[in-house]
Formats: sequence, C-alpha cells, structure tokens
Amino acid sequence: MVHYKDVAREIATDIVKDSKKRAQQAIEYVAQQIRDDWEKQAHRVMDAYYTDYRSDLYDRTDELKNIIVPVFNQNGNSYVVGVEFDYSRMDHGVLPKFNEYSIFENFMYGAHGNEDYTIPSSGRKITRDIHFTHPNARQILDNYYNNYDSKFERFWKEALLKF
Repeated sequence: MVHYKDVAREIATDIVKDSKKRAQQAIEYVAQQIRDDWEKQAHRVMDAYYTDYRSDLYDRTDELKNIIVPVFNQNGNSYVVGVEFDYSRMDHGVLPKFNEYSIFENFMYGAHGNEDYTIPSSGRKITRDIHFTHPNARQILDNYYNNYDSKFERFWKEALLKF
C-alpha cells in the first residue's frame, strides 16, 4: 500500500534540495558575472588612462596593465568578488627610477608625468604634475560602484531564468 504522506514528504524534500541547489548555482553565476563585469570596467578605465597621455611627458611602459587582478572568493554561502589593483605585480626591472605605489596612485588620481619647475617669485625648485585625466580612475570606479544596482538586478534576472 502506498502511503501518500510519505510520497508527498519525499517530493517536498526533493523540491527543497533542488531549490537550494539551483539558488546556489544562481548566486554563483551572479557572483561570476559581477567579477567579470568589474574586471572589464577596470580594463576600460586603464585603457582610458593609457589613451590620455602626452608621449612627450615620459616614456610610457605598459607595466601598469599587469596590476588588475580579478577576485572571486567563496566563504560558505557568501562571495567576495570584484577586482584588486596589485601594484606589486609591476616589473621592478622595467621601472628602476619609479616607486610602483606612486605609479599606481598616479593612475588612480589621473596624474600623467611631472616636470621640474622653478617658482618665478621665489626661485624655489619643485616637481609638479602637468597633466591629469578627468574624470580619474578613482572617480569613475566610485561612480560605477554607486550606480551598480541596475547591473546587479539584470544579472540576477538572468540567473533566475537560467537556473
């Protein structure tokens, strides 16, 4: 004899297990989409910085492009995703007279090159930045983060349809 309560309980248990599995797949999908999207945005910002420079200011290397590191870490049911800018990945041999951190900071604030300058009124010698990218990387990434709700919603809707 079939016990309908037992069958119903088994079906309900299977549905719950399947729902949890699908929800986890959807969350992982969204996390991967966000990581990929942030990596693309970081590369777009980097490309804009490299495009906006005057070659007469300095001999540019492409070392700064090596610092973009996608991040995807899972801890239980939660994820940490995005990008890091790891300036330690720059080649020290290529940049002997520069500090990697100062190059990274120049990128984040949009500074391109500097020059030695003598202040006419005092005769004091200083080094000054002479060209800035506007808006700078920090402003672009901050705005991107602050307006991210619509992208997140789109990724979530895709995930729900997919799984």
